[in-house]
Amino acid sequence: MFATASDRRRVRLRAVEVPDALPAATVLIALGALLAAGGAPLHNAVATFAVGAAVVVSAVWLRGKVSRLRARRRAEAMHAAVVAGTASRLRAAVGDHELAVALDVLTGGPLGPPRSVAAIAREAGAAIRTSGVPVVVAVDDDSVVAGLDGAIRALVRRAAAMAPARSTVTVAVTTGRIEVRDEGSASIDGFDGALARELARRAGADVHLFERLAVLELPTRASA
Repeated sequence: MFATASDRRRVRLRAVEVPDALPAATVLIALGALLAAGGAPLHNAVATFAVGAAVVVSAVWLRGKVSRLRARRRAEAMHAAVVAGTASRLRAAVGDHELAVALDVLTGGPLGPPRSVAAIAREAGAAIRTSGVPVVVAVDDDSVVAGLDGAIRALVRRAAAMAPARSTVTVAVTTGRIEVRDEGSASIDGFDGALARELARRAGADVHLFERLAVLELPTRASA
């Protein structure tokens, strides 16, 4: 008995990886087989097989190509969503203005006018206090430096983010350095730590990160 249309299984081509050169090679082999068969009795069978093989391989290749294109578009969409989500979190964490200034500095923009590091530390502490984390700023020897606003703010944010409840963040401004201490168990780096390091290096300074302590070494050209 012959199988009816309802009894036949539907054949679906799987999206497999087929090298781009394989369809062309299959067609060339099929043409070669047809030429070799010539007028032999098996000519029709060889022709059917060759054409069928070429069609199947080309169809599988095309389906794989389309699947890869769709996968790439999905990956690009996911990447765009991740970038947008990260940018949104950054804006929420540091604010649009500070983020724009940091990106400008990191991409080679101007450092901005020299400012008192003690004043920057006090501003950063005041901003953190609004979130409920006490910040104490102690000034022993102030310096005037350009381009360290973002680095100092990032280090104070890093300390406040890891500070336990009812603990205090301490910022000590002394000769040639700023020390930011917290009472938590902060990760050594993290986003704010990495941001502070890059911004500091751009201004000729350096950042050393430890557990519960961050040290910002001011550039040697800093003026008192």
